[in-house]
Amino acid sequence: MLPRRALVSLHDQSHLEDHVRRLLALHVEVVTCQSNAAFLRQKGIEVQTIDALVGRAPGLPPRVEALDARIFAGILAAEDELAALATLGSGPIDLVAVDLPRLPQPSPSANDVSLDEVFAATELDRPALLRAAASNYARVIVVTDADDFGRVLKKLIDYQVVTLEVRRELAIRALAVLARYDATLGRTASSFDATGAPRPTPELFTLVATLATELRAEAFGGSRTATFYAEEHAPRGTLPTAIMYGSGDDALPTAGQIREAAKALELIAEWSMPAAALYARGRPVSVVVATSLGAAMARALSDAPAGLSSPLLVVNGQIDPASATMLAQLPAAKLRALVAPSLHVEALDVLQSKPGLSILASRELLSPTRAGFDLSRVPAGLVLETRDATAEGEVLHGRVVTQRAPTADELRALEFAWKVAKHAPSDAIVIARREDDGTLRTLGIGAGATSRRSAIDEALTLAGVAAAGCVLTSDGPIDELADLKAILDRGVLAIAHPGSINDVANVGGSSHVLAMIATGVSHLRV
Repeated sequence: MLPRRALVSLHDQSHLEDHVRRLLALHVEVVTCQSNAAFLRQKGIEVQTIDALVGRAPGLPPRVEALDARIFAGILAAEDELAALATLGSGPIDLVAVDLPRLPQPSPSANDVSLDEVFAATELDRPALLRAAASNYARVIVVTDADDFGRVLKKLIDYQVVTLEVRRELAIRALAVLARYDATLGRTASSFDATGAPRPTPELFTLVATLATELRAEAFGGSRTATFYAEEHAPRGTLPTAIMYGSGDDALPTAGQIREAAKALELIAEWSMPAAALYARGRPVSVVVATSLGAAMARALSDAPAGLSSPLLVVNGQIDPASATMLAQLPAAKLRALVAPSLHVEALDVLQSKPGLSILASRELLSPTRAGFDLSRVPAGLVLETRDATAEGEVLHGRVVTQRAPTADELRALEFAWKVAKHAPSDAIVIARREDDGTLRTLGIGAGATSRRSAIDEALTLAGVAAAGCVLTSDGPIDELADLKAILDRGVLAIAHPGSINDVANVGGSSHVLAMIATGVSHLRV
C-alpha cells in the first residue's frame, strides 16, 4: 500500500526536490518542516508545513517544531488504532524521512568548539521522530538519508509497496543512526567540564564505528574471523578513509596487515622527502629516505633481511607505472601488501594483476605532529593515551654529552634514525647512515626486545660490518657500560638516546671518537 502521508524534515536538501516531486506524483500528501517548505517553494512546489498540519502558528524554534502529540500519534498508531486519530485532530503518517546533522567536533585540544555550541546544535525533534518511526516499522517506513529515500521511492513506484523485511532493515538502520548521534553527542559534551572549560580527556569515551570490510583469515584452519570497522568521522589519511584494491579474495588484507598498515602510515608521514619502509610482523625492518620514490623503494626492498614473513611496503608518494612494474616482478613472498597515498591509474592496473597483493590507498598523509589520542583494548576496558606527536628536532636540540659533537651528516642520520625508533616497538635500537648521495637508510633495527641489550645485539647483527661509521639511536636510555662498549667496539660513531641515569656519558666524554646526544625525551611503545 502506498503511504497516505509523508513527513519530511531533511538537512541535506540535495535530492529534496526530486524526492518530493516523486511522492506527489504518487498522490502522497507531503508535510515538511519550515526550512524544507521554503526550499521547495523556491522550486515551485507547495507543501503543507508541520505547523499548518497541527493548526499552530509558526514561530517555534526549528529544533522543536515537530514535537507535537498529534504528529507522534500519527506515527505511533497501529493500523487498527488509526480511527482514534481523528479525535485528536490527527491522521496517519506512513513515511518519515529525517536525517541528523553532523555535530560540531572539537579538536583534541577542544579550543575550537564551545560547550554552548554543542548544546545549541543538539537536535530534539528529529531524533524523536526517527525513534518513533523505527519502533512502528510494521506500518511506518523510515528513511535517514538520500540513498535510502531514493530506494524506497523506486519500490513504491515499481510495486506500490515496501515489504516488511525492507521496513525492518530501514528501522534497524535508523536506530544505528540514532546510536551514532547520541554517542557522538555524549562524547563531545563530556569533553567539557561544568564551567564549559575543555577537559584533558573526556569523562565519557564512546567509540562509534561502522562495518567497512571483512578481512582475510590470518592462517589456514581454525574458526577465527576478522572484520574491519571504520570509526565515524575518521579524517582523510587514516585507514577508515583508505581505498582498498586487489584481485580476488586472497588480496583482502588480514587483521595483521590492517594493524601494520596503520603503524606504517604513522611512520612514513614523518618525512616530506621521498620515503619507503618495509614492515614485517608489526615492526619496521628497513626504512629509506632518498631523492626519488623509486630509489627509496628499491633500496628499502634490497636492504630488508632475508626470509621476512608477509612483508608490507609503505611509501609517502604516488606509485608511478615504472615502480609498479618493478613491484609486480617481485616474488609473492617478497611483497604481500602495499600502502601509498595514491597510485597512478596505469600503476594500479599493473599491480591489481599481481595475485595475493593487498593494496591500500590512504589518499593523504596526516601530520605527524597532529594532536589526538591512541586507543588500545584490554579485556572489558580501554586505554586512552595522548598521541606521541613529537620527534622533529629532538636530536638537533638535544644536549651533547661528549667532547666531540656530531658532524652535519651524523646529525641528519641521527634525526632520521630517531624518528624510526619512535615508531618501532620497545625496546628499540636503530642503526643508520647517510650515504654520499644524501640517501638516509637503516642498516639494522632491533625492536620488540625484552631488554635494551637484546635490541642492541639484534641491530648490530643485522648491520654486520657495515655498522662501522654509522649512527645509533635508542628509544630508551643506554645506561649500562657493557652496552655502550658493545656499540663502540663495532665502530658506531654517534649515538642519540634519551639520556642515561648512570655515568655512561663520562665514558663517551673520554673518547675523541664517539659523539653522543641526550635528547631528554623517550618514545617507548608496545
